[in-house]
Amino acid sequence: MKRNRTIASLLLLLPFSLLIAQGGPSSPVELTVDDCVRMGLSYSKGLDSSRWEVEHSRFQLKEVQASALPSLSLSGTYTRLSKTPSFGVTIPGSDSTFVLNPSIADNYSSQLTLKAPLFTGGKLSSLTTAARSGLEAAKELYNRDRKELVLTLRSSYWNLYRARELEGLILENVELIKVHLEQVNRFYDQGLAKTNEVLKVKVQLSSVELKRVEATNGVRLASKTLASLLGLPLETTFALKTDVQREIAGVRPVETLVEEALRNRPEIKAASHSIKAGEAQVKAAKGDLYPSLALLGNYTYARPNSRIMPVEEKFNDTWDVSLALSFDLWNWGIARHKAGQARARLIQSRDQSIALKDSVTLEVHQIYNDTVQAVEKIKVAQEGVTLAHENYRITNERFKAGLTLNSELLDAEVALLQAKVDNTQSWVDYELNKEKLKKALGQE
Repeated sequence: MKRNRTIASLLLLLPFSLLIAQGGPSSPVELTVDDCVRMGLSYSKGLDSSRWEVEHSRFQLKEVQASALPSLSLSGTYTRLSKTPSFGVTIPGSDSTFVLNPSIADNYSSQLTLKAPLFTGGKLSSLTTAARSGLEAAKELYNRDRKELVLTLRSSYWNLYRARELEGLILENVELIKVHLEQVNRFYDQGLAKTNEVLKVKVQLSSVELKRVEATNGVRLASKTLASLLGLPLETTFALKTDVQREIAGVRPVETLVEEALRNRPEIKAASHSIKAGEAQVKAAKGDLYPSLALLGNYTYARPNSRIMPVEEKFNDTWDVSLALSFDLWNWGIARHKAGQARARLIQSRDQSIALKDSVTLEVHQIYNDTVQAVEKIKVAQEGVTLAHENYRITNERFKAGLTLNSELLDAEVALLQAKVDNTQSWVDYELNKEKLKKALGQE
């Protein structure tokens, strides 16, 4: 199964690897937001810790399950004795003599032991339940980390998209001001404009050029951030194939969203499993207060065999079966202390679960409010762009006709740029809030 997942990941990354290998870092990597998520999840090292925590919990469960099964052990010894004098006993009325202490220098012994727990006060079954719940909690925490990574990848993608869009808007504004500067220069040559009016436009152009430099640096930083998340060279450039969907989806009531989040968030599911594990740990700790019963079986093959009299210098086998009862009469309350520790951990898990639900509820409310606000901003920003366009058109025509001041046209240009920037920001913020809401609801 793991091999298949590895092969699938390699096949997924193959087209991107080939693209980079053929064209080098200067060739843009075509990327949709879904491509970004797939590549990021395949490359990410940040999920390794969560993956191995799941594996640790899985083996821990197997260990506990195995401890409840019969165990079989084999032991063997060899002993070399110094020579000791032997003596014999003659039975009265008989010529027979029995050697009671023969000197056998080489002693061999091997033993096969079977041990099967019969009763442990519910300890083993409780530990199994705790380990199984721990495994489920680890899986949910892995899901949490995965969803957080997905949000990070999508956010990084949209941040690069926003940086590109803002850079483009500023470049448009640069060209607009350059046209304005040409007009002012013509007026100046005709004696219709003063030197300071030309300087005002040049100052405005210089200011926007500075914004262009900042925007270009913003694109570079956003691109490098995305490349790092995808495991690509930092010099990699991207051709983003996904555009902002200029459509506003309806937002469900916040109460419905909260219910869905509390039902689906992996952290909350993990907390629930942790509580189950804690309850099982309490029961397991209480199991130490009860006696334990085990079935024992031994098979011994030895030379000499101490169970056979008289002692013979040859191998003999013997076996035995027994029931072993164990009960701590007094151990300074260790079992009660362990139970107290487990109970304290359980209470802590319950309190953390309550706090987590409160935190998730607040998070959903905040994102809901941000989303509603983003929708309102979009409506206002769209109207602002329409008004700014019309204002610029009228002001520019009046300026060409000599009916308005140069400063008014500069103001119109600034207002148009700001309106376009606000509109782009509002749409990207809306997309980011949709992604945040998905994560808040336990979606991917």
